[in-house]
Amino acid sequence: MAGNIKNGVSIFGVTGSYTGTTISNQNKSVTPTESEQEITADSGYTGLGTVTIGAISSTYVGSGITVDPTPTASGATVTIPTGYYSENTTKSVATTTHPNPTASFNTTTGVITASHT
Repeated sequence: MAGNIKNGVSIFGVTGSYTGTTISNQNKSVTPTESEQEITADSGYTGLGTVTIGAISSTYVGSGITVDPTPTASGATVTIPTGYYSENTTKSVATTTHPNPTASFNTTTGVITASHT
């Protein structure tokens, strides 16, 4: 009975001897990825303490996304996924072979259409 009562506490004449269990939490640092991650304590630890997730790089745009996509011909379309650029972003398509570009941005579809004269 004493082993179920906290050490130093007496209940109905029974003085407790239970001192608790040792808790050993592990702190971890994690690098963000594009895939879901399950963070668990390593063997020998009771659980997790602080889990620190590193910041995403300010230049990160995601896999499969072309950074600074450029149309290859007059009337070509560059699609920028929703959330990667705001509707106020200007994309320059000027090159030495296309000196007078024009671009239109469809705020509904997120499509930039570029052409030149």
